[in-house]
Amino acid sequence: MPHVVTKSDLVQVAAKAGNVSKAAAGEAVNAVFDAIVANVAKGKRVTVVGFGTFLPRRRKARAGRSPMNGKEIKIQAKTIPAFAAGPPGSTDINSTPVSWPSWPTTSSGSRTACAPIPR
Repeated sequence: MPHVVTKSDLVQVAAKAGNVSKAAAGEAVNAVFDAIVANVAKGKRVTVVGFGTFLPRRRKARAGRSPMNGKEIKIQAKTIPAFAAGPPGSTDINSTPVSWPSWPTTSSGSRTACAPIPR
């Protein structure tokens, strides 16, 4: 499984790049995240040039089904946070080769949802 980058990893990178303590870098990273969250919660878009845009996205009210009993329920409208990658970031990500694990195949070479059970 690929490594997940955590906030602690970002703090380490910021501390090293800015030649500051981890405590100071942690405060800076938290301030940036807090500012993004606060502004998106107010309905504002936060654009970081060369990276992307954090924005509030409105979801309409809709009908759904209760997983408990299957009855139809009304799901209320709500606003959710969203992120749209900017052009430089999206091209960098799309140009990075990704190696996926090989798909299981049958003895004839066709793909299968699961590997055949040997008998």
